[in-house]
Amino acid sequence: MKTFVEYLTEAKDRFINKNRNLTDDQKKEIIKFFKTTRQAERLIDWNNYRKLTYDDFLNIMVKFRSGRKTKLRHKNISGLKEGVDYINIVMKTKKFLAYAIMNYEASKIIASDRVGPCRGTWCTAHSDSPGHWNEYAIDNNDVFVYVMNTEEKWAVQIDEDNRTYEVWDYHDVPINDIPGFDVKKELLTSKLKKMYDEIREQYEHEEHGPPEEYDDAVQEYRDLVHDIEEAHGEYEEGRDNYYRRISSIMSDTLEHYDTLLSEVEDEMNDIQEKIDALESDMEDLDDDINDLEENGEDAGKEKRFLEANKKHMITLEKEMKEAEEEYDRLSGERGEVEATEEYEFTEMSFNQDLDWQGDVPESEYEYEEDINWVDPFSGGYSTYIGFAENYMGVYLNGKAKEEIRSDVNMYILEGGYREDAADVLSKHELTEPYWESY
Repeated sequence: MKTFVEYLTEAKDRFINKNRNLTDDQKKEIIKFFKTTRQAERLIDWNNYRKLTYDDFLNIMVKFRSGRKTKLRHKNISGLKEGVDYINIVMKTKKFLAYAIMNYEASKIIASDRVGPCRGTWCTAHSDSPGHWNEYAIDNNDVFVYVMNTEEKWAVQIDEDNRTYEVWDYHDVPINDIPGFDVKKELLTSKLKKMYDEIREQYEHEEHGPPEEYDDAVQEYRDLVHDIEEAHGEYEEGRDNYYRRISSIMSDTLEHYDTLLSEVEDEMNDIQEKIDALESDMEDLDDDINDLEENGEDAGKEKRFLEANKKHMITLEKEMKEAEEEYDRLSGERGEVEATEEYEFTEMSFNQDLDWQGDVPESEYEYEEDINWVDPFSGGYSTYIGFAENYMGVYLNGKAKEEIRSDVNMYILEGGYREDAADVLSKHELTEPYWESY
C-alpha cells in the first residue's frame, strides 16, 4: 500500500512527465532531483505546471546544489520584544543561538520556521492552544530554552531546580544532548539560573475568554474546509463526466463504423450475386452462339446480347471495385478509432478526419473550467486568516500563502491518500480555532 508521500510524489512526477516544454532527459533529471530534495518542491508553482520551463527547475536545482549556509547571528524577531517575550542568551560558542522563552506567544513564533532553519514541533509551541505551555511552564515552573544552529533546532526544558533538564529535537523526539553543544556549560551557569528564576516570577496565569471574532473564525474555517472538499468533488465529477463522454464517443463511433461496413458489405454481396448471375448468362450465350454457328444459323442476336452483357459486367466490376475501396477505407478508419487510446483527448482532436460520433472536447482540461477554485486568502475567509495570524501563531508571508494555495489546488486536483482538506490545511498550521481559558 502506498504512503501519502509516495502518492504525492507520483502525482508531481506525472505533472513533470506531462510538461511538453521538457525533454525526456530533463524530465528524468528533475524527477530524480525532487526525490532526494523534497523540501524544494514547495518552491515550484505546480498550479501552472504546463507552463514551467527547464530554467524554472534549473534555478531551484542550482540553489540547492550549490547554496551556502547562512551566517548564524541573532537579530530582532518580528512580533516579539526582547526582554519581554524572550531573552537572547549570550554564550561562548558562536555556532549556536539560544533563546529563553518567556511566554506562549514567543514559544510559538520562535519554534516556527520564521526563526532559524526549521520548525520545532514541540507541544509547548502548538498553535491550537496554550494548554501544554501552561502545564509545563506555568504549572510545573519549567523554563524552556530554544537552541538552534544553521541546520537544526532543539528545545531544552530546564526543571524548577535549575539542575536537571531534558532535550527535544525539532521533531519533538527526546534525545540525550545536543551534538556539539554543552548544555551544562552554556545554559546552566549561576547567572543564567538566576535569570530563569526571574522568568518564572513573570509567568502569568490569567482566566480570559476568546476574542469576539472567535465564533466567526470557527465558522469560516469550517466553510473553508467544506468549500475545498466541494471543489474536489466538483472536479472529480467533471473529470468522470469527461471520461464517460470520451468513452461514449469512442463506443458510438465504433458502432457507427460497424454499421457502415455492414452496409457496404451487403452492397458488395449484392454486386457479387449480379456478377455471378451475369457470368452464368454469358456462358449460356457463348454456348448458344457456338451451337448456332456450327449449324450455319445466324447468331447475331445472341452476339449483341453477349456484348451488352460484357459492358454490364464492366460496370458491375467497377461498382465492386469502388465498394471494395470504400470498405477498405472504412476498415482503416475504424482501425484508427480502435487504436486510439481510451480517454485520450489529443488523439481524437488530432484525427478530425475520422467520423467521430459526438462533439470532441475542445480542451483536454475543459472540465476544470467550471470548478470553483478555492483561495483561502479571499475575502470570504479573512476573519479566520486574521485569527490564525493573531492568536494561533501562524505566519503568512507571500511565500507561505503561495505554498498553501498550491497545496489546496493540488488537493482539489488529486485528492489525498488517507488525507482530507483539513489535513492539507493543518500542514501549514491552519487548524480549527480552539480557545482554552488559561
